[in-house]
Amino acid sequence: MSRKEPPSDKIERGADNESIEFHRNADLITELGDGIQAFVGLIAGLFSLQDTIILIDEPEAFLADPIARRLGFELTKIAEERKAALIIATHRADFIMGCLEASNDLKIIRLTYLDQKATAREIETNVIREFNTNPCLRSSAAIKGLFHKGVIVAEAHGDRVFYDEVNRRLINISKGIKDVLFIDSGGGIDQIFKTISPLRQMGVPTAAIVDMDFIKKGNKKKKDNNNEDSRWDQLVAACQISANDLSFLKEMRERGIQIFDKIKKNNEPCPYVHGGINNISDETEKDDVKNLIDTLSNYGLFVVPTGALESWIPGLKKGPEWHNGWLKNVGDPAVDSFNSWWGLNKWSFMHKIAEWINDPNRKGVG
Repeated sequence: MSRKEPPSDKIERGADNESIEFHRNADLITELGDGIQAFVGLIAGLFSLQDTIILIDEPEAFLADPIARRLGFELTKIAEERKAALIIATHRADFIMGCLEASNDLKIIRLTYLDQKATAREIETNVIREFNTNPCLRSSAAIKGLFHKGVIVAEAHGDRVFYDEVNRRLINISKGIKDVLFIDSGGGIDQIFKTISPLRQMGVPTAAIVDMDFIKKGNKKKKDNNNEDSRWDQLVAACQISANDLSFLKEMRERGIQIFDKIKKNNEPCPYVHGGINNISDETEKDDVKNLIDTLSNYGLFVVPTGALESWIPGLKKGPEWHNGWLKNVGDPAVDSFNSWWGLNKWSFMHKIAEWINDPNRKGVG
């Protein structure tokens, strides 16, 4: 295998002295790694045979991620040019992304075996294309969720890192969830639905974590005069909330907005994200907002009840102080008071998400 490209097709394929000298200076394939040998062997094997039905089991074995991606691309291109049916069993997202870069005419069947129950789900072509055409999905490597028990999507990178760490510490006391992928939406709360929707359509239990101001109307920074509820509508649709619960949620949300609007004061921090339900003194009103949050959580949409990420560790200011200090102050669930869902701490919040992903009868995943 030459370390440099042949100067011409004639030299690469010829048998004259110049061609012989070129190949004499190349490395023997047997002296290269198992991955390169497998890559070359598969490509050479396909070129030497003209079969139109090709079955390969885990062709990406031994390959580094970039090479696995390249192999997916090359195998798919060969199959397309030959008009062949290429059937592959794989466990690598990079290999699938390589296939997607080569062709839009793909079918993916996701096979799972959990709790002695086997499932098979064919994924629609338009859903598959999303992972290659949507920059947020592509950059977040969301397609890796296909090979995990579940996915948890946060609004931003900092949120993802924090909740991942909380879950890791919960695993130490058997209350977290193993084999779960944490990703961020790549575009804040307004992009979460674009990650949630295709993964759930693939049958992957995908939870979303959003700040409390998700329930209010309009864009965070500016009001959308055309559709001030677009963020709400898109995310609840992605979570596949039933028509009956959707009608009930609409009423509860209006009630929640009224409650927060009543306690909101000029020139004071937004009560939605600064304290959340802790700002509500009336217990009946607090229960109303809790019912809204509980109903959303049944569908894997988890609203931070105390407002926002920073509320989990009081005393640290948002910004550099938070980013530099939260790891030292996050605590230990084995030492801290571990309460029920409404204990309003980060441990019980993450444990609730783990329960939803682990529940075979969970709502919101078709």
